[in-house]
Amino acid sequence: RWMNDKRIAQGSFLNFMENQKEDGCFPGHIYLNGVQENGFYHADWGRVIKETNECYPDMDFLKKIYPGLKDYLNYFIKNRDPESSGLYDVVDQFETGQEFMSRYLAVDEMADRYRWINNLRLKGVDSSVYVYNLKKCLSWIASEIGEADEMEYFEKEAEKTKEAILKYMWNEKEEMFFDVNPYSFEQTKIKTSICFYPYMTDIVDEKHLSGLKKHLFNPEEFWSEYPVRTTSKDDEYYSSFAEWKGKRHLCPWNGRVWPMTNSHIADLLGICYERFGDEEIRKKLNELIEKFIKMMFHNGDLKYPNCYEHYNP
Repeated sequence: RWMNDKRIAQGSFLNFMENQKEDGCFPGHIYLNGVQENGFYHADWGRVIKETNECYPDMDFLKKIYPGLKDYLNYFIKNRDPESSGLYDVVDQFETGQEFMSRYLAVDEMADRYRWINNLRLKGVDSSVYVYNLKKCLSWIASEIGEADEMEYFEKEAEKTKEAILKYMWNEKEEMFFDVNPYSFEQTKIKTSICFYPYMTDIVDEKHLSGLKKHLFNPEEFWSEYPVRTTSKDDEYYSSFAEWKGKRHLCPWNGRVWPMTNSHIADLLGICYERFGDEEIRKKLNELIEKFIKMMFHNGDLKYPNCYEHYNP
């Protein structure tokens, strides 16, 4: 979305639209020779579509994707929030792309054994933030293409999710957002990097900044030699060596540093600095990006770049 040619950004999304399922969701895996039917991934489509359009405004593109985006939102409303709470379910540890974390065990002790069978329910901070951004995006597109009634509907839906995130996920004492158990609507109190995702939005205001600093910048929680840990260092299942319950794993999220998450954290720190002008946040953003880049060169040597899925913090 930040390149000088819109075809790749738009084409990537249109590929998902072309393969959209009857229930409105997008497939998780689109291969050269077919689509994997049982895969799904949460993604922040709304925010990045809006940012794509800021780079290269394209009314025809917005009109083309609007119906499919509405169907995608309806999928979440119908299938991922049976309580009509405004918060949205994660139903499999793999569909976040962030498997093997204690956040899932908080609602189902068998969660780390399931494989694409949609057998758990967790009101996710990440999934709810993504749907909030989707609703905001649809409201904005509706206003751009002259659908005033639909714009109002999506704005009300966004406000519903914003209020739910603040009511059920924000813990004033801990100064942190947490996932929610959908059966009891109690917070899980599991500290992971996704707990910071509301800071990518206008859900937060200045009173939430102290919590961001207290937890994200804490060396005993998320900040490290190469930040950011995906799970807090004080978590029962934390490991910097890609071990989950004593066994090395391919894709664990219980403490390793993932470029995917670092990109989200860099985004949210930039957004917070832009909104609030906080100097500590600016300095930490600079520190994160510098360490992030150095991490991706072997021994700091510019002749030997690397790109792995995850790193030791």
